[in-house]
Amino acid sequence: MTALPTEELIDILASRIHPVRPLRSPARRVAAWVAISLPWMAFVVLAMGLRPDLPARLEDGRWLMEQAAAAATALTAAHAALGAGIPGRGRKWERIVPLVLLAVWLGTLGHGCFTASHTLGPDSLVLQSDWRCLPGVVVVGLIPAIVIARMISRGVPLAPISTAALGALATAALGEVGLQFFHRADSSLMALIWQGGTVVGLTLLGACVGPRLARGRNEIP
Repeated sequence: MTALPTEELIDILASRIHPVRPLRSPARRVAAWVAISLPWMAFVVLAMGLRPDLPARLEDGRWLMEQAAAAATALTAAHAALGAGIPGRGRKWERIVPLVLLAVWLGTLGHGCFTASHTLGPDSLVLQSDWRCLPGVVVVGLIPAIVIARMISRGVPLAPISTAALGALATAALGEVGLQFFHRADSSLMALIWQGGTVVGLTLLGACVGPRLARGRNEIP
């Protein structure tokens, strides 16, 4: 194979260069993600019907704290996932914040279990199956998942596993917030096991499919 002269090689490479539109900041893309996701969430909630005890829930400080922690987890995880696709943006703390907020959210659910066990007795710790949580979170998070996956694919994530896990965490946490408006758990323990478990499970699933985000990125035509 004959080696090309340097000048000719440069000309060939230059001819393949196409204009690249720089990505917007992660904060602006998170705002766009939320703007697209909220109408879909509202549609699903209204289609399923508001939970009958919603007015009482809106006056419950602990419930509001749980939803605020879940929403903050979703926003910070989305910000970290979208920021990871920008070369040179190595901010490890952005990936830690969503995990801290996830721990806070799960901690509020756990505190609810502890409080209920002292107030209502052992009956509050009875665990029943609630398979509606998983499809509920998935349906609410369907459009948000598609949108954030498309946004992530436009970047160049150097750590596809953690990036995909953060994207899945953002989607699952946002789906859990929407789920709370039409589905109620009979106890805090059920919320911790089924809803918290669904979010963690979907996050791990996202991490498993993460390497596919990098597939084809390293191929040079």
